Amino acid sequence: MSLSMDRRRFLTVAGATGAGALLLPTAAMAAEPAPPSEPLGPLLRGEDGRPLMFKKHGLYSHDYKRSWHDLPTGDVLAAHDPGTIEWTDVIGEEFRQEFHDQDEVVIRDLNLRLRWNTSNVAKWDKSLFYISNVKRIVVENVNIESLDPDFRTWSDFLIEGADEVIFRNCYFAGATRSYHLRIEAVANVFVDRVEIAGLDGVDGDGVPYRGRTGAGIWLENGQSGREDGDPNNPSLSAEHPRDPQWAVIQNCYFHNGIDVPIGGNRDALLAHHYPDGAVFNNVVRNWFRDDMDAGFDLGARRKEDFLQGKTMRVERNILENVSFYKNPAFLETDCRLLWTNNLLINTKLDFYASDQEVNHIHNTYIQDLDAFASDDIRSLAARGATSYHWKFGATGGCTFNLENGLTVFRTGGGFSPWYANTSSDPEKVIETARPDHMVYGVGGMHSQWLKHDVAGWGYDTFEDWQAGTGFDASSVVEDPQTEWFVDYAGKDFRLVENLWPDVPSHDYLHHPEIAMRITRDFNGRPRTMGNLAPGAFNAI
Repeated sequence: MSLSMDRRRFLTVAGATGAGALLLPTAAMAAEPAPPSEPLGPLLRGEDGRPLMFKKHGLYSHDYKRSWHDLPTGDVLAAHDPGTIEWTDVIGEEFRQEFHDQDEVVIRDLNLRLRWNTSNVAKWDKSLFYISNVKRIVVENVNIESLDPDFRTWSDFLIEGADEVIFRNCYFAGATRSYHLRIEAVANVFVDRVEIAGLDGVDGDGVPYRGRTGAGIWLENGQSGREDGDPNNPSLSAEHPRDPQWAVIQNCYFHNGIDVPIGGNRDALLAHHYPDGAVFNNVVRNWFRDDMDAGFDLGARRKEDFLQGKTMRVERNILENVSFYKNPAFLETDCRLLWTNNLLINTKLDFYASDQEVNHIHNTYIQDLDAFASDDIRSLAARGATSYHWKFGATGGCTFNLENGLTVFRTGGGFSPWYANTSSDPEKVIETARPDHMVYGVGGMHSQWLKHDVAGWGYDTFEDWQAGTGFDASSVVEDPQTEWFVDYAGKDFRLVENLWPDVPSHDYLHHPEIAMRITRDFNGRPRTMGNLAPGAFNAI
């Protein structure tokens, strides 16, 4: 349905904090055009005219440009206290709203506890806000808890086709059938300080549940040939799609995806054909298969020439007790991901791709269930902290550069740093991987350096791996020590001293492309020729 013109103009919601209003300009009330872009390329702007996001690699946002020394992580910046929110109870069938074919939609200052009268599943009719073909969408200070434990809500926000979408300072929790935020065919996206959380409760049969939520945020830019095999069909629902240009997802907190009995592919953050931009300073914590899926699922999925050459920088994120993260691609592309300065605790990579470039440079990988997984989630956390660091499925034509990283493995059981399942061609794994300049803190705890499900194929030792592949010529294997770090138990993974000054490559300090240049660590300390340590953290 479409709201009446009067209701679109101004809708007051009882009990909302702040202005207590949903301010919705129609086409007749279009906002003034944004001022011309400066040479640096500012893109999305706030009400004061200041740019929120910069359309240029190396800049991205104000928080990215600032000093990181005192920049809190996403779990601090995005955290909300539901107990202090003045909630308004709403019925979905009575409250849900649609906005189409407008210049601007602004939704602010809503605190909604949502239930639906009917239990049917419906993508458009059960999305609380459905917005399509709008030039600019702004959502700020909006908090929604979906309280039906049987997943009656499809999405909190379903957006199809927009020039600009901005989400800031929002909280979305509870059971949604799909993603809390589905952002489809949008040119430019800025998401800042958004919390996605699971809720505890009791279902209709009186059975307690813990950590029930929908998937998090989906940047849906399509996948060529997904439905009918037509390589030119991106398979989008939006009637007026925009081509992906830039996105920044920053300072967000995704957590407690634990109990989702309906199954399904439920990532914290999913990007189908990522645009240029950054996934920066986010935290994903306690997000487990089989009920949920990946922490981050970022992949190149479109083949059109004008959508190639995208670079997404994944930086200063923490994934902790997450079953896995993945970087899929299903066709030949010319796009790439740079993962750098990330802290990855009790999680692992599932890498399956046909052709894209994935770079893991200066990341810290920790696998230690005893230290970082509480007793009540240890069996779930084990799904991300045992058996392997990096897994390869079907591959061909892609490149995985792994350099300047630091790994620590302190969880019992058989362990292989590298693993390839039966869907992967053994030789393609060797063609794909490019590891070097690594410090592997695994000591003698690994059972096989590369394990493959094809009987009789693999590399038993690090030395076998080096000799058979030519990889890791400048890498070292060490017995893992908690004393390497300032406070291992307290998750302060700064290095007490740089024990391996000659291991890291200097190539990324002065990389010719700024999108690939790495000049500071997780805490903003400069990386220099004389101060370059493996992992996400320099020495103090």
